[in-house]
Amino acid sequence: LRSDSTRAVEGAILTFAGSGLPDARNRLGSELAHRIRHAWRALLCLHALGPPDDRLEDRFLRIAVSDAIARNWSLAFFLLESTEEGAVMRSVEKALRFATARSRGNALEVLSNLGDRETARLMVLMAEPGPVSDKLGSLGERFEVPTDAEGARALARESTNRWIRTSFALDVMEGAERDALEDTMEKLLALKQVPLFAHFSLEQLEAITRVTRDLVCHDGQKIVDEGATGGELYVVLAGRVHVYKNHGTADELDLGTLERGSYFGEMAIFDSRPRSATVVAEDEARLLVLAGDRLKDFVMQTPEMSFQIFEVLTTRIREVEARLDSTLRARS
Repeated sequence: LRSDSTRAVEGAILTFAGSGLPDARNRLGSELAHRIRHAWRALLCLHALGPPDDRLEDRFLRIAVSDAIARNWSLAFFLLESTEEGAVMRSVEKALRFATARSRGNALEVLSNLGDRETARLMVLMAEPGPVSDKLGSLGERFEVPTDAEGARALARESTNRWIRTSFALDVMEGAERDALEDTMEKLLALKQVPLFAHFSLEQLEAITRVTRDLVCHDGQKIVDEGATGGELYVVLAGRVHVYKNHGTADELDLGTLERGSYFGEMAIFDSRPRSATVVAEDEARLLVLAGDRLKDFVMQTPEMSFQIFEVLTTRIREVEARLDSTLRARS
């Protein structure tokens, strides 16, 4: 139940729920309380950390803490789905994320009557709209509330969460080991900035990095050619790339520059059409390359992400069309 692997935890929950053991429900109730307490601890850390500085470990810590909140919250609902009526709990979770104020109110009322009283109260308090600062007085004395970034880091250091621990690991590493961890952290941060992957957990993003490759391009080097076939997604890790329509012709259109954290090539993954633009490196650019078939396999394994991915792709199409239209208008 305390594994770093989310699937392993979910498997253990289902095993307990279906075991028929007399203390199974109590055991899962205790785990629910644990998850909600740790979600709150992470939320309090994030609230007190304030804006990040430029250090890699500081930027990663904020992503790791946010990831811990989302993971504990998600597992809390998985626990409730396993011990209560699953369809009802899925409706409650959906209402809390997407529904109107009235539907959210109904969902919060259902939530307030589940699990033990204190855990239900903490879940409702977390799910209610409003800033964290307005909720601190209702938390009770069981929580240590950090008041500044230093206190938040001290509290975070006590965490058993794998990714939060990783944030502090650079403090004790040197040489090749440190370089390897920095590289992994940079890739995870870069992928997290890509709207296509913004809702993915660090665990899921780590799985994606295992099937990517690095690509270093020199000034003027073509990365993709308009009209060519291809099924790879590119994420800019360092440097810049330039995007052109009708590159090298009298009708060339400059569609702009993409810098660190930007991405391109995603449409070719899903529609198998030729590339719609040419992308050229400026100076030296370092890219992370993900093969399209690997991404499609990953989406098939995590169907809950499919809607979010295709929503992002639809928005991306509109943005590209608007940019092209603006460029054409400027030239006419």
